[in-house]
Amino acid sequence: MSLEGPILITGGLGYVGGRLASHLRSAHPELEIRLLSRSPRPEATWAKGFSVVKGDFLDSASLGSALEGVKGVVHLAAPNEIASAQDPGMALEVMGKGTLGLLEECYRAGVARVIYMSTFHVYNASAGTLITEETLLRPVHPYGISHYLAEMVVNMFRSRGLETLIFRLSNGYGYPMDTGVDRWTLVFNDLCRQAAKDKELVLKSSGVAHRDFISLEDVGRAVNHFLTMPPGSWEDGLYNLGGDCSMSILQMAEIIAKVAGEEMGRRVLVTPGPSHPSEKAVPVKYSINRIRAKGFHPRHNLEEEVQRTLGLCSESVQRVT
Repeated sequence: MSLEGPILITGGLGYVGGRLASHLRSAHPELEIRLLSRSPRPEATWAKGFSVVKGDFLDSASLGSALEGVKGVVHLAAPNEIASAQDPGMALEVMGKGTLGLLEECYRAGVARVIYMSTFHVYNASAGTLITEETLLRPVHPYGISHYLAEMVVNMFRSRGLETLIFRLSNGYGYPMDTGVDRWTLVFNDLCRQAAKDKELVLKSSGVAHRDFISLEDVGRAVNHFLTMPPGSWEDGLYNLGGDCSMSILQMAEIIAKVAGEEMGRRVLVTPGPSHPSEKAVPVKYSINRIRAKGFHPRHNLEEEVQRTLGLCSESVQRVT
């Protein structure tokens, strides 16, 4: 099925949003893609081929022109885990009131479909527990709580007849579209930046804890896969979006060090940090059986993502020096 547009991506200049926009443009060169951002960034030169719309979904009046004629919305805009912890009230307002305002405007504008990118943090399941879409939700961090609130808003509009889909994203990794994307605290990006600058990767922990990793390329593929499905095929509209790839932080660091060594012609060491009582060397069991049943299968392009991220980091280091 061809993808009808225009498509609006909230947070379209962000870490996940930029990669998603790029993927959709490659898959559908003729598609009009609008990127909603509160503060368009001049360094995001890659976005010149898109319609960048300045707007804030906490201010519904600013969404009118952005949603005009739009067929589908992908809602990615959200405070990150650091900002959410620093100001839980802000996170709840943005994800609760903001998502409510956005979906009200989508409903009025006749938008056909909305995809909301939630997070596996809504589960807060114990290490080693099999996590499915039926796992009890007990978020304790403001980041997970605020996304859970937004999920409830999305479900409310689903009950009103708006076709919605919730992806609970695990740990997305990969290169940002530009160095101005402020997500360098993420473990993958931090390690790649260290590898581009130094001969040693220093972990902030022992690295034995596991995460379920999925590349941003696979995230883009999943969104495109579901957007091109026929109407009514999303069923209850709830899917875990992971890579079926449980890996320890230490294992990830060793792969980055190996690729960096091959790319740069020098040995890169990995130095684990102090261990913490909360760290458990137990594989993550993040089930993606439901999304597999819909025909989506991750491709696992880890080394390619490392190479592209290293290249971006190296360019940034050379500009600074």
